[in-house]
Amino acid sequence: MNTVSYTESFKDSIRNLTENYTYFWLNLPAGEIELSRRFSPRQQRENEKQLDRQLKLHSKTLGEVHGQPNARSVPIAFDTLKLLTGSSSLQSEDADADYFKKSEATTRQFVEEAKTFDPSLSQSDIHQALRNLWVFNNIQMIAGQQISLTPSSFAYSLLYPYTDNGLDSKERTSEEKRTYIQWLDQWFHGNKYGPMDDWTAKIAELLLMIEKEYPSAIFSEVYMSLYAIHSAQTRSLLLHNVHSEYSEELLSEITVEKGGTSVLVDGYLAAGALTPEQMDAFFEYGVVLQLLDDIRDVEEDTINLHSTPFTRAASAGNLDCVAERLVAMTKHSAEKLSALNRLHGRRIKEMVEQSCSFLIFETAASHPEYYSPYFLSWMEVWMPLRPAYLRSLKHKFKKDMTAPQSFAASHLF
Repeated sequence: MNTVSYTESFKDSIRNLTENYTYFWLNLPAGEIELSRRFSPRQQRENEKQLDRQLKLHSKTLGEVHGQPNARSVPIAFDTLKLLTGSSSLQSEDADADYFKKSEATTRQFVEEAKTFDPSLSQSDIHQALRNLWVFNNIQMIAGQQISLTPSSFAYSLLYPYTDNGLDSKERTSEEKRTYIQWLDQWFHGNKYGPMDDWTAKIAELLLMIEKEYPSAIFSEVYMSLYAIHSAQTRSLLLHNVHSEYSEELLSEITVEKGGTSVLVDGYLAAGALTPEQMDAFFEYGVVLQLLDDIRDVEEDTINLHSTPFTRAASAGNLDCVAERLVAMTKHSAEKLSALNRLHGRRIKEMVEQSCSFLIFETAASHPEYYSPYFLSWMEVWMPLRPAYLRSLKHKFKKDMTAPQSFAASHLF
């Protein structure tokens, strides 16, 4: 198959995935969803006691390095994750223990290397990059690969603070953004012009890291996926300037494309090539993660006049229906991902479903004004920690720790 026809085939695949999951999202019925695991009040209290012990044990490391993520504070974040991904205690299954141990190691390594790469990166920048690294580690686990920090996963994760935030920044003019988009577009088409400024210099350096691991002549799909997320990020600028003629379908399609293509890149960087089944499952996972970001950022996005399914729902009433649809999509995605790994499929399903649904419910517990009392009552049985405990914990971090919050605190919330 020649390069041009294959490129058109890849574009068709992205278009079909975007259309399919836009339709799927818009037509998901709202309603209560039965998840894999319930938590009794007794189990919630026991989880809270364990987490309190871990917080006390690690309290000396939480604030050791003010203003920057501290690699020594990583263990508390992963101890917390063990509680939030479906385990009834910190004593996890062997597969879980190995996953968390190796993810913790890659996180430590990433934090140190990121600070060396660019000492000016803020804590929030590094945390944003880490969120993608954890997704990459999830993809490695699902694909049956060793959990590790690769040159391309480091580079792609760190690209987010430069590309996504650069396009969202109010400090950059529309002309600067257009020039950047044209420069990067040319780069992906083989015209690798020199960087224009410090911003594009860092982006070019990270792209070259990816190219060193995945030569474009051999791994063409890797670069098609990178161009796909670049195109989706560019198109997502429409969500910052919504006009009345934009339909709900168009706005949702932009969100779906951006989320789906972002995790598709993780898949290609983990494996080099993907089967149609992997493309489908990873794309949907990306949509779920994008919607999770949007539901957690509804207050900030409303202030900044950014359009998401959740800001639009909030302006029309409450978030009950869209939150229920997101829980349903989370469960559907977890089932598809589990089918990719026969050995640990059941545990992958539980971990993805539990961790993603927890983020939805934690957001509702933190911002109950967006939800009905009925929804808040229903969700509590699916949470490993009680909403009241979460609110008190969040308040404690804000009260006791210097701003910005430590890596561990930002990982929790």
